[in-house]
Amino acid sequence: MHAQNLMVFLLNLLSLFGMALLIAYTGYGVTSLPAGMIRGSRSVHSDRREVEGEIEELERQIQEIEGRYEGREQAMPEFEVRHLNRLEQQARLLNRTRRNLEQSARSAINRLILCCRPFQVGKLLSRIITFRSCCCYGYHVRF
Repeated sequence: MHAQNLMVFLLNLLSLFGMALLIAYTGYGVTSLPAGMIRGSRSVHSDRREVEGEIEELERQIQEIEGRYEGREQAMPEFEVRHLNRLEQQARLLNRTRRNLEQSARSAINRLILCCRPFQVGKLLSRIITFRSCCCYGYHVRF
């Protein structure tokens, strides 16, 4: 009789430990997943749009500087030449970044990530439903 009571106690203790781990695991998952989906992450497409905007701004500045000295006979001052060279170098670097982002956008992995987004939402909903059912109905083990 004492051995049976000891076994029941140990099983209940193990069950209690497992339930505590399950609550901690699902609690973290339920709270972190929605925050990650709401916050979102930077996508290749948004990065590319941002780089294209910066390139347009740099080209506008380059055109403005060149336009100031286009019809004049006097040479461009040295500081304007250095500034113009720096802007052109930044534009070249951003064009290279844009090409890399375009390659990344066409990659199969990026397309797969875009296709999996609805499944992430379904996974979120299933976790919320599972967590609520565990809390509302309270699963208890009886011996």
